[in-house]
Amino acid sequence: MDKRDPISFQQRKRERQAKRAGVVKQRPTQRPSPARAGGETDDVREYWARFIHHPFSGSGRFLWTERMLWGNALLASILTTIGIAVEVGFHLLTMISVFINAFFLFFLAYYLFPWVADWILRQHQKRVSSVDTLKLEMIVLSGWLVIASLVRLVPVYYPLPYFAALLAFAVLVMVAVHRQVRVPWSQSALATAGGVMSVAIVMAILSSF
Repeated sequence: MDKRDPISFQQRKRERQAKRAGVVKQRPTQRPSPARAGGETDDVREYWARFIHHPFSGSGRFLWTERMLWGNALLASILTTIGIAVEVGFHLLTMISVFINAFFLFFLAYYLFPWVADWILRQHQKRVSSVDTLKLEMIVLSGWLVIASLVRLVPVYYPLPYFAALLAFAVLVMVAVHRQVRVPWSQSALATAGGVMSVAIVMAILSSF
């Protein structure tokens, strides 16, 4: 004989009454994460809270959004514009040009670099596209570009500290490519160099206008 858990008559009666009344048991709603619930300011605040505690960690299990990247781009652009204003004085057209160039650097790092790096990696071995993974790492590492913009405000020994900060960013990108895409160091270095050179060439062309 099949043994089943006993269900009382009263319990069945309550279930029938609930169905007749149209009562539907709802699942408890999940509380949205701050990155989705808040605005861009909340995303940037959450980003830096993670960055300060884990500056060298990868994407991990956290939620990373594009708003974090664009928020950091805006912050870096403002810092760079302030640095130019202090250095050469208040020249509106120059400040606008510097602001656009700084913001465009993040745009290229997020869109151009992953595609170029992925193309280089796929020349050496057949693999699935890693563009989305690289774009995610650009969001995670975007804080280092903000730090480079902050270092630029220091007039002592400029531009050596600024270039050192950019070099540190490139090294961290190479490490991220090696870890997240899981390729040898040689391929990681080659892909990073190709992506960085592509971004640098486009930035140089943009700055010439």
